[in-house]
Amino acid sequence: MGFWKTLPIGYRGELHDVELVQFSLDPEEAARALPAPLVPRQIAGRALVSLVHVHLRRMRPAFLPGLFAFSYRHVGFRLLVDDRALDREAPARGVFFVRSFTDRPLLARAGSLLTHYRLTAAELEVDPRGLAVREGGRRLSYRKAVLGAEAPSPGLFGGWTEARAVVGAIDRAYAVDPEGGVWQTRIERPDWPLEPLPLAGFATDFFESARLECAFRVASVVPYRWLAPVRVA
Repeated sequence: MGFWKTLPIGYRGELHDVELVQFSLDPEEAARALPAPLVPRQIAGRALVSLVHVHLRRMRPAFLPGLFAFSYRHVGFRLLVDDRALDREAPARGVFFVRSFTDRPLLARAGSLLTHYRLTAAELEVDPRGLAVREGGRRLSYRKAVLGAEAPSPGLFGGWTEARAVVGAIDRAYAVDPEGGVWQTRIERPDWPLEPLPLAGFATDFFESARLECAFRVASVVPYRWLAPVRVA
C-alpha cells in the first residue's frame, strides 16, 4: 500500500440504485485471491463474494465542501474474510475488494492511488434489465427476472433472514500493504433496507467456481461515510 492510501482521509457520499449479487466460490480459489494473512470466511463450506453495483453520488473527501463532489458508477467484488483475529469486537463484518471497476479511466487511476479499492477501468453496460462488466478479456453479467417473479430461497444461508444478516452486516474493508501490515477501513451508513432481487441469469469467467446464491436491491438513497484507514495488524 502506498503512502497516499494510509493518509487519515475519509470520504462521504450517497449510494444510489444499489444492487448486491452474492455468489460463492470454492474456498481454495477464494484463498488464492487474498493476500496473506487474510483468509476467506466460509459459509456452509463455501466462500462468498458480495458484488456491489452502485451509483455513487456527491462523493468527496470529508474535509471538502459539496462544491468538490463527484459521481461515478462502481462495481466491486467484495470477498468476505474471516476477521475474528483482526476485530474481536465486531467480527464477521469484513471484506476484501478483490476487484473494483468504473467506466471512468481517470477516476480509476486516482482511486487506485488514494484508496485500496484496486479500482480498474472497465466497460460497464447498464440497463434496466441488468449489468455486464468487461475487462481484460473477462466478463461478468447478470440479468434481472421479469417484474413480479419470485426470488428462490438462498439455500447457502438457509433462508432470506440469514442472508440479510450476513450481507447487511458488512461494514468494513481490509487491505494489506507490501510489508504485510493489515489496514481496516470502516463504513458508516444506516442499516441496509435489503429487498430480494430475482435474477434470470448470471455468468462470469472472472472466477472458475462461481455459483450464484442470491441478490438484493436497495430502493432508497443511502448516505454513508468511508472512514480513514487504521492499521489493525
